Amino acid sequence: MIYPSETPELLTLKDVSFSRNDRPILNGISFGVRAGELVIITGRSGSGKTSLLKLAAGLLQPNRGRLQTVASSPDTDSSNALPRVGFVRQEPANQLIAGTVEEEVSFALSLANLPPEDIKSRVDSALQRTGLQDVRQQSPHTLSGGMMQRLAIACALATSPRLWLFDEPTAYLDPPSRVVIQRMAMDVRRAGAVLFVASDPYEWSIGDRLLVLHEGRLVADGHPDEVMSSKVLELTGLSRHQKTHVWPTLFKVEDLPKDMSVDNEHLPESLKPWLDTVPSAESGDLPLLQARGLVASRAALMSASREVLHGINLEIGNGECVALIGPAGAGKTSLLEVLAELSPLDSGEIIKHSVDQPDAEDHCGVSLAFQFPERQFFSETVLEEVAYGVRNSGISNPEANDRALEALFKTGLSLEYTGRSPFELSGGEARRVALAVALALHPRLLMLDEPTAGLDSVDADRIGEIIAVEVEADRKSTRLNSSHTDISRMPSSA
Repeated sequence: MIYPSETPELLTLKDVSFSRNDRPILNGISFGVRAGELVIITGRSGSGKTSLLKLAAGLLQPNRGRLQTVASSPDTDSSNALPRVGFVRQEPANQLIAGTVEEEVSFALSLANLPPEDIKSRVDSALQRTGLQDVRQQSPHTLSGGMMQRLAIACALATSPRLWLFDEPTAYLDPPSRVVIQRMAMDVRRAGAVLFVASDPYEWSIGDRLLVLHEGRLVADGHPDEVMSSKVLELTGLSRHQKTHVWPTLFKVEDLPKDMSVDNEHLPESLKPWLDTVPSAESGDLPLLQARGLVASRAALMSASREVLHGINLEIGNGECVALIGPAGAGKTSLLEVLAELSPLDSGEIIKHSVDQPDAEDHCGVSLAFQFPERQFFSETVLEEVAYGVRNSGISNPEANDRALEALFKTGLSLEYTGRSPFELSGGEARRVALAVALALHPRLLMLDEPTAGLDSVDADRIGEIIAVEVEADRKSTRLNSSHTDISRMPSSA
């Protein structure tokens, strides 16, 4: 789609550069976004995508260059007290603060001192457009991930922004929920413009333009078909292959695009043999872990607890790699937290036969990498973060550091990362550090919650290969010594 030159630019960047702690993040970025455009931004993990959106939102200031948005330009509209830029973050829970869905949507409107009748009209319209009218009195924190993302969009819709910023809004959603968010993004551009960060190659084609960032530089800007057919993706290490979706074969999904059908060709060779058969423990082995009749409830802020696990029976054998799937809100994360004894049971029992048995190789029992890695970080540097758990288990400092470096190397993070703060990492880098934290402990039961969410295809495949190598090593150990085994468990929406 070609836009006339008279269409106003709602975002303009001229030679914009940004650094953090003297480390370059963005370098010489120049482009504009006109009214009516849906512009997709992609790039490898750490290329500067989120930082670019934070600059556009006014949350960060460039070190050099000129950045102008619709929010910084003069306007005589009477509604200029409302935000003119809507920012939908990758993790909507981090931006939700009110006690009910309705209060959340009305929060910015109340700050702008709009008349009560105007607030009610805007809230009703936003909830209707996002399909949340039936949960308006619920606490936002009782909603599933997909509904939280829709709520974040509803909050922005109510303020009628001209410029929309979406930071990987579908990274943690199941395919049906992804389609809903994508359609919302395509719809809201009619009243403004949209900048949409996406790692999933399928989403690259929903935009009018595709921008590719690489090592902080803008290396491509054009129609998605042109960019994807050029050599830019190959040169930057990206792949136009999308991650495999198992959903179409397991659930009946209405109006699911054909491009989201199962595609296994890009998977690492080590993972392809597992597609046809589910690996299981050798006959006669005692299960590593058994769960019987697990019932668990989740309490929510200002809301009564609700049951999320209903009588789960589960048995995990030595040497197994198990994928746990289900739609948003099915209880996947809750099950992992229960198995890791981080959340209490209402009833049922978990029997660990050999998970917690000590051995000469200093294996720990259970290690869990959370869905949102930054929520588990607390150390000043990446090396300290990865080594902390090992050191806390009684391992000497030198060996703990060696294990940490080995785990970081496995996840593709160089020595340059060891001295960096874990709180300054990109989403993909944080995910790999969280995996390194888990791997450094040499766990018998490794639980990963959405380990590839938000990663580009290269890093997603790297995670898959790491898991494949770990499982194969554990299976060899199982065959040599039936009393000692590791198990990798990979809950995934891939």
